[in-house]
Amino acid sequence: MRQGTGRQVPNFIIAGAPRCGTTWLYEILSAHPQIYMAKPRQPEPKFFLKDDLYARGFDWYMQKYFAQADSGKYVMGEKTTNYLEGGNKVAQRISRHLPEVKLIFVFRNPIDRAYSNYRWSKMNGFETLSFKEAVETEENRIRNLSPELQHIQPYSYLSRSVYAQHLKAFTDCFPKDRLCFVKYEDMISGPRPVLNKLCGYIGVEPFKNTITDHNYPNQSQKEDSGLSPELRRSLASYFEPFNKKLEQMTGENFEIWKESPDQS
Repeated sequence: MRQGTGRQVPNFIIAGAPRCGTTWLYEILSAHPQIYMAKPRQPEPKFFLKDDLYARGFDWYMQKYFAQADSGKYVMGEKTTNYLEGGNKVAQRISRHLPEVKLIFVFRNPIDRAYSNYRWSKMNGFETLSFKEAVETEENRIRNLSPELQHIQPYSYLSRSVYAQHLKAFTDCFPKDRLCFVKYEDMISGPRPVLNKLCGYIGVEPFKNTITDHNYPNQSQKEDSGLSPELRRSLASYFEPFNKKLEQMTGENFEIWKESPDQS
């Protein structure tokens, strides 16, 4: 996609949500011969999210993450999963610089996403509580989060899973045809239809290579040994109204999330 100046700019952004298979999606799209994904992958650009990075200017962003792209040859994209929770500020910044960009959001059963987030925080040394204790004290811990952890938000387990609240800023700012929604569970059950959908959406040819089981998202993230049936039922009740709101906002069906309480 080109700006009025003729400069090629990103065509699409994977804007969320964290712990929903977006790293797998980045890697698969990077392998497509017509797609150039922002490099390096880590740390994620977060240009439209972090004020200090945004202050460096759009030219800095393009040089930092897209300098290696062969102009005219690639459809370009980036992945910053925290854009989703960035609210009006992020949505408006993206719209200002990339008025024709297409946004991709991947959503996962919010209970599984929250627990995967918890496992990540525990693995990286941020978390010492049990999952039950963590979600029960989440609101207070977020409120008292130290400044050095503000950009990580390691305890936002439930709040990051309330997709509808975060998505509103983007549905208010962008037309429906520039918002694409993907279910993590669809990627697990078989990625090819999802990838074909995304290829059509961003305007490239379908993948020609065979997608094998080895290319699937990490299904080990589905284990939930820390969730009792009682806790899972409680969380299912908590998320139910938010999931219904998400269906209304997106026009998508998330019935797949209405699973038995002891199912991961």
